[in-house]
Amino acid sequence: MKLNGYRIKNAIQSHCHQREVLGNQFKKSLKKFPDEDKPKPTAIMQHYRTCEETIAHLQQLQTVYNNTVKVKFEGGTVPLAFLIKAVGGMGRTEKMWRTATPKPNRYYDEPDERKNDTTYAVDQMTAEELLEYSRAAARRSANAREQIALGNATEIEMDVDSRLFE
Repeated sequence: MKLNGYRIKNAIQSHCHQREVLGNQFKKSLKKFPDEDKPKPTAIMQHYRTCEETIAHLQQLQTVYNNTVKVKFEGGTVPLAFLIKAVGGMGRTEKMWRTATPKPNRYYDEPDERKNDTTYAVDQMTAEELLEYSRAAARRSANAREQIALGNATEIEMDVDSRLFE
């Protein structure tokens, strides 16, 4: 069966939603009035377990897919799984550089100081250097996100039970 990452992701989400609904139904099925017609908790739980197992199979399939598909990054080729895991750290790095850029305070702009002998802390980097590092980190994380999107759009042939996608 030809699959891409988006199709696998959507199937996982669909089954997660179904699992949530079944979980809510299970709680409500534990009690009933004598004149009510409700499914038995055991029947709902069987569907719930099937849903859980389907999600596990799909996640396993997603792992295989993410390790099989290769994407270009920083002059080399890496598994899609690597970029998926690394992009979070790239985003955090980007934010750290971006928030390190000084913002002027129009009401109060006192330099950092030590009170006992009034020694002032000095910036280790200029605003221009901070801006350049911020831009480089932004380009790196944007490139990673772009490659993840391209990787997820890649169709590959996989030996899989088509019932997982029902």
